[in-house]
Amino acid sequence: MALFNKVYKDLNISFAKHPVRGNLSVLEDDEAVARALKNLILTNTFERPYSPLIGANIIGRLFEPMDTITQHSIRKDIQTAIDNYEPRVTVNDIIVNFDEDRNAVDIKVVFRVDNQPNPAVTTVTLERTR
Repeated sequence: MALFNKVYKDLNISFAKHPVRGNLSVLEDDEAVARALKNLILTNTFERPYSPLIGANIIGRLFEPMDTITQHSIRKDIQTAIDNYEPRVTVNDIIVNFDEDRNAVDIKVVFRVDNQPNPAVTTVTLERTR
């Protein structure tokens, strides 16, 4: 099958060494794309020089009221950012949950990488700090 030929690779952002080879560890396929999605969600607009529109700008919504309108806005912003800047992904679902006890927003993105048959999940938790 020609569908499974392409492999997506990315460096591990923690710059951890591979335990056997001693060089930088590499993320592949689902892990690489999940890391890219997490970085996209955590990036605010105007945060990256020369690419000011990249990002979902979710951190700015942390101090909004925790209601269904904010939940829908977060979901829409994430979907727009993924559609515009991550062509390797087909999003199945975006689940946004508020945790008022921790003053946090839990975001779960269920997606399918274009070269993989099975869906994958990435979770991002954002907390308000004072």
